Amino acid sequence: NQPGVSEIRVADGVYGLTNQIELNTRSGITVRGGYDAAAGTHDPDNQTTILNQTMTEQRVIRMIDLADCRLEHVTITGGYTSDYGAGICSRNSDVTLVSCVISNNVLANSGHSHTLMEGGGLYVNGGSFVMLTNRVENNSVWINGGNGRGSRGGGIYLANGSLLVSHSMIVSNVTEFYIHGSPTSTSAGIGHASGSALTIRNCLIAFNENRPNNINHAERAGPGAGVVLEAGGVIENSTIVGNHTTSETPDGAGLRVDGGSVTNTIVWANTRAEEINDIGFGASAGEANHVFYSLAPELTQTAAPNHNLADDPLFLDSDAGDFRLQHGSPAIDTGINQPWMIGTVDLVGLPRIMKGTVDMGCYETVPPRGSLFMFR
Repeated sequence: NQPGVSEIRVADGVYGLTNQIELNTRSGITVRGGYDAAAGTHDPDNQTTILNQTMTEQRVIRMIDLADCRLEHVTITGGYTSDYGAGICSRNSDVTLVSCVISNNVLANSGHSHTLMEGGGLYVNGGSFVMLTNRVENNSVWINGGNGRGSRGGGIYLANGSLLVSHSMIVSNVTEFYIHGSPTSTSAGIGHASGSALTIRNCLIAFNENRPNNINHAERAGPGAGVVLEAGGVIENSTIVGNHTTSETPDGAGLRVDGGSVTNTIVWANTRAEEINDIGFGASAGEANHVFYSLAPELTQTAAPNHNLADDPLFLDSDAGDFRLQHGSPAIDTGINQPWMIGTVDLVGLPRIMKGTVDMGCYETVPPRGSLFMFR
């Protein structure tokens, strides 16, 4: 908290933490990892900065009342706490997170109070938080039962304020509960409170899971293992695939829509128990008012103004986790262009619009090369 410091450069290496890092009441500061310790050059592709929490009951970073702050090229791992956001807990802060990894953080509560556990990797409550080109993986939230309790947002949870998650991968996160009373687990990938301003754009949300610790109570796992979308939420040009909830009953194993809007998004090959179940709607929501220019097997509103599809998106190699689109996919050139796409790229850096109309999902497809004919 020294005055006048606007940038902190962190050399490569693994930094074993014995307490949480506190960032509070500052403005205009950037913390940037990925520097070569000897040469002082910035090479984040080859020089990795890892903040590894080594103490039990300590998160990695807490942010309070920050303004115009950035965290770049840092891996945040090893957090374990019972108090919201095991990787990062951000309160009333304006933060931009760029090219970071949030992984293997655990939010856990084994008590018996009536508490919701939220945000294994990242928890945001107030302010404006922006995530660009990040990876959030293998984080978890678990709770030891109790009536009225539950676990939400294994990867990310937004309680209040605004959060933009853009060009990021949210993969293999978990919400879990141990049986005592009637807890539930939802939104293993991303969750948010109704009325908070969540925007998910150009993201891959895959292989997240809502589950109990005891398979005999699999029915208590809730919907939306990929995302639970509430009022105030927006999903654009994202691919939600391979997420799973252990229960046979919730509607929307990959994406649960209770409000908000979904555009240009593919929801495919998500499962509840042993059956395909991709997108579902709450009692006050429905496809006609919330989902547009998107693809999922349950969608039926194919005419204007929705323009939805239910056909196989023809992923390039889903068994290998390659969810780019094959040539001939019905999702190619069937989205709707939006102003934010001008000059931007897809998840792997290709131009977001290739042939005049955007593709559905987080990947744009390169047009096939034309044939060459020679005449003599």
